[in-house]
Amino acid sequence: RSGEADLIVAKHRNGPTRTITVSAQLHLARFTDMAANFAPKEFVKDN
Repeated sequence: RSGEADLIVAKHRNGPTRTITVSAQLHLARFTDMAANFAPKEFVKDN
């Protein structure tokens, strides 16, 4: 998964925990939101 990173929110006071996939722009040392049309592989339906 080149260009992707997972942010794991493992502890949140009175809130949900989850894993969030973000775009990794490591040449700029930053993370950004994924594109609006991004769908993780486990949600993509094969034809």
